[in-house]
Amino acid sequence: MEKIEWPEHTVPAVAETQAQGWHAGKVMKMIVLSTLLIATGYFFGLTCGRVSRAYEMLFSPSRDVLYLVGQLLLAMGALTVASGIVAALFRPFWTCLVAFVLSGATILVAWEVSLGSGIAVLVYVAASLFYAYRVIVELNNRVRFSVGPVAQSQTILLTTLAAVACASLYLGCAAQIEREGFSLPPTARDAVTRMVMMPIERRIEGQAGLTQDEKERILAEVRVEMERQWLEPMEETLRRYESFVPIGIAAMLFISLTSVVSMLSWLPTLILGVVFLLLTVLRVTRVVTETREVERLTLG
Repeated sequence: MEKIEWPEHTVPAVAETQAQGWHAGKVMKMIVLSTLLIATGYFFGLTCGRVSRAYEMLFSPSRDVLYLVGQLLLAMGALTVASGIVAALFRPFWTCLVAFVLSGATILVAWEVSLGSGIAVLVYVAASLFYAYRVIVELNNRVRFSVGPVAQSQTILLTTLAAVACASLYLGCAAQIEREGFSLPPTARDAVTRMVMMPIERRIEGQAGLTQDEKERILAEVRVEMERQWLEPMEETLRRYESFVPIGIAAMLFISLTSVVSMLSWLPTLILGVVFLLLTVLRVTRVVTETREVERLTLG
């Protein structure tokens, strides 16, 4: 094959054109990955909005509660994976800052624009930037790229996302109690009543000397008396401390979420490993080998 010789004055122009093309391609890839981070942030914000309205739902374990918790864990996992991709690939650091600020703004819009949600989102942005900084430092101190540094720092991010979700529940509970005052949700009252009445019902049903109408009348009287002497005083006691009820509910959710997250912490690492492999195969990313000069102080 005939060798093509470029005129000397065209070589810098060709190199400059190639550099511009590579830079434009890099910017486009960063825009696409930023869009992924923003989309997962929007999903997380929508889920926080649902959690903030789930005050009564949490008092009645059901399929809807499991679905909501599963959706929350999925949103947290997706946002964590997208954050890991951005932290590992975006350089310089200010590009990470722009991406995480945009994702935080999207969370705020999808959730609700208020003082409380704004503070929670600011905490998320600060934790995300700290996470990205730690990942960059760890990767720069390594000879070969590894998913390890990206995944090791994700505990900070996952804990922050769990705290933001619990903040949404706290804000929703506090707003509802302020509007309507505290009272046990009907589902919670029914659950407590059934739990207390079950042994009494079995005992009364076992009495052969009573007719069915008499049994129903006795059970109705016992139920009314139980609500008057037990449920109502309990509600009255809780009303005295109603300002602490949202904190208690949010704290219980936070403990539950962090327990589940600690058990599933290996999953984002596995997903990130697969994602980075796919990005390399699809030539979205490439491996760059660098030679560096190292300066050390030794004995002369």
